Amino acid sequence: MHSVRVPLVLAVIFLLSACGGSGGDSQSASLAPGERLYNTHCAACHRKDGKGLGTTTPSLIGVPVVAGPVDELVGWVLFGQRPAALPKGVFAGVMPQFQWMSDAEAAEVLTYMRGHFGNTYGAVSVEDVRRVRAARQ
Repeated sequence: MHSVRVPLVLAVIFLLSACGGSGGDSQSASLAPGERLYNTHCAACHRKDGKGLGTTTPSLIGVPVVAGPVDELVGWVLFGQRPAALPKGVFAGVMPQFQWMSDAEAAEVLTYMRGHFGNTYGAVSVEDVRRVRAARQ
C-alpha cells in the first residue's frame, strides 16, 4: 500500500508546484503578455517548454491545433470544443475549461502559445475571443 502512496504523493506535489505563480511581482512584471497566465494555468500539463506530457497532454509546438483556425483554438480552450486537428483517443488527459478567463486574458495566453516554443503563428485578438464566446451563448 505504501508503494502506491509515494508515487501518488510525489505526483501531486509536482503538479501543485507547477501550478504556482511566477514567483513575485517584480518577476511577473518582466514576463511577456500571456506568459504569467500560461505558467500559472497551462504549464503543469503542457510544460514550461510547451512539449506536453507524452500521451497525457499534447505538445503545443508546431501542431495543427495551435497553428490552425483561431476560432477552433479559442473554442477548445474556453469550452472544450475539440478541434478536428486533435486526434481522438490519443491523449489521456482532460483539458480543463477556461471560460472564466476574461476575453483579454484568453487572447493573451493564446497569443503567447502561438508565438512561443518555436511557434510563429499570428496573434489571437480580444475580438476573436468575444466572437467565439458570443457564438456559444
